[in-house]
Amino acid sequence: MLQKKVGSTLTNLASVSFPAGGGVNYTLRFQAIGTVLYAKVWMTGSAEPGWMVQATDPNIPLRSGSRNAA
Repeated sequence: MLQKKVGSTLTNLASVSFPAGGGVNYTLRFQAIGTVLYAKVWMTGSAEPGWMVQATDPNIPLRSGSRNAA
């Protein structure tokens, strides 16, 4: 689940089902390109998957040097 927290308000941006198992190590990768957010998680030691969840938050302030996703 991708969430943002502004002050004390949580907003869900996107979610995807993921059947995590107990006692298993996972790797998480997160990327932000401009206002687009990406995330993926996979069992450590296995092949890295493509992005599993993506969300756009137009309220992310862009700074000098930032770029928007094409």
